[in-house]
Amino acid sequence: MKIHWLALYLLLGPACGVMARTSATTADAASGETSRARSGDIGLDWDGMDSGVAPGDDFYAHANGDWLRNTPIPADRAFHGVDQTLQELSTERTRLIIEEAAKTRGSKLGDFHASFVDEATIQARGLEPVEPIPGHHIQGALTLGENLADLAGLAVAYEAYHRSLGGEPAPVLGGTTGDQRFFLGHAQSRRSKHREPALRARLLSDAHAPARERVWTVRNLDSWYGAYQVEPGQKLYLAPEDRVRVW
Repeated sequence: MKIHWLALYLLLGPACGVMARTSATTADAASGETSRARSGDIGLDWDGMDSGVAPGDDFYAHANGDWLRNTPIPADRAFHGVDQTLQELSTERTRLIIEEAAKTRGSKLGDFHASFVDEATIQARGLEPVEPIPGHHIQGALTLGENLADLAGLAVAYEAYHRSLGGEPAPVLGGTTGDQRFFLGHAQSRRSKHREPALRARLLSDAHAPARERVWTVRNLDSWYGAYQVEPGQKLYLAPEDRVRVW
């Protein structure tokens, strides 16, 4: 039986804590019934077992025999059991995690997604779809995953670059600071040219935005503004509250 490890942890984590707390008391119990009652606290289904089957003959039937005989499959299900229960519990926990994240900084990620795929949000904020070719705009729903990957990759690369300096300031080379060279390297790594038919085909089918627009990811890093003194009113300026931070 294949069980998702996260679901197992979410379901059994509290039970394992109870098991640890009750082990000492069950060892000192005066009777088997007391021991059984306390062991029931960890989730064992004593009533679902079949003690008439020797464990060594059929341990599955020994552990589950009565449950198998007495538990019908719900009319609206093709199957019923632990796998399904764990899946439902995991799904519910995941839903709660997502809803809680939406109340905090995690909601910015949802706002980022909505700015691409929610027409009402786009219109309310006075935004226009990016059109690398007049009449052909980037499909945000198609490129969203790679947009997020670009942002995460750039943020991690920036952190790695500064860690590589070992706490020392980056030298000024060719009149450029370390941060300026970092962003230059990012932009030049995207360097490319497309004939219009090729770019048009890419806009229709590629999960990546065109190279120019991918470079715009820099707008979400605070260090971008200090590196080049980018000010409000410039095309690649985003107000601090509008910058998306994946990590």
